Amino acid sequence: MSRIVRLMEQDLTGIVKRVIREYNENLNHNKIKNFIKNNFEIDLNGKIKEINRYSEIPKSFSEKYISLSTPKAFQDKIQFGPMYLIQFDKDKLANKQYLYQSGSNLMDQDGEFWSETYLMKLIGLNFMDLKIDDLIDIYYENIYDL
Repeated sequence: MSRIVRLMEQDLTGIVKRVIREYNENLNHNKIKNFIKNNFEIDLNGKIKEINRYSEIPKSFSEKYISLSTPKAFQDKIQFGPMYLIQFDKDKLANKQYLYQSGSNLMDQDGEFWSETYLMKLIGLNFMDLKIDDLIDIYYENIYDL
């Protein structure tokens, strides 16, 4: 049995505004991606992965970072927000994987901690006033967003 749903004009207006806003955000993200790729030779498409399970953390991180050394430690840390694995392919200094959680420093695959400000300066994006969270918003594609 089919069901008829009645929408009010304000409902339709809200839906259209949301679709337009999402389209503009996506268009803006594409412009930023192209600008970064063309001017800084950085392409993070497909290089940001959300870490949801302890088994997804590369061993190089869990061996060097004591607060990620056990599944329990990971669960304690992940409760503060999602964790991301980011692969930068910029140059010898930044050509590494970094583990990042919003509000904390980044840790590279060698166990070194980096401030967000220093890393953004290193790869040349500091003048754009972008933060790591902004790069995640621009480049990370959640499977549920597709």
